[in-house]
Amino acid sequence: MSTIYYLDTSALVKLYHQETGTEQVEELFAHADNSLIVSDLAAVELDSTVARKVRTSEISQEAYAEILKNFDDDCKRRFIVTPLNASTTQKAKELLRKYATTKALRALDALHLAACAISQIEGGLIFVCSDRRLLEVAALEGHEVFNPESPPLAARGESRE
Repeated sequence: MSTIYYLDTSALVKLYHQETGTEQVEELFAHADNSLIVSDLAAVELDSTVARKVRTSEISQEAYAEILKNFDDDCKRRFIVTPLNASTTQKAKELLRKYATTKALRALDALHLAACAISQIEGGLIFVCSDRRLLEVAALEGHEVFNPESPPLAARGESRE
């Protein structure tokens, strides 16, 4: 059975740079029957995040180029890339008006959550993110959530089913 995941940038970057949670995101990626959705916003943010890693000397310029190449290849072969459009921005505005003052929802996070909501298809999907505030809002909006920086479900004695 196929599971559908929406990866925000905090989860997506873990596929291309080793950090806490990388193994969990790699496991999602490795299962060919999983559908993985990312937004156009994630593509822009990934580039920015990886560029920052070059500026801070975490990675080399060569590693930066390799990450971008691998991501572009994955966008063609593995990811479903959802565009940001008027429906997405309208939904993001609604989310900001609902949560920005009480849950500190930020603009780009609202766009990710909106893209996720618009990507919802029958059977739902799992919102994958490492930002606890954003995960809280996603859960309030009725999404199943997964934080790859949390211990693996099996290690906690839990399952998704």
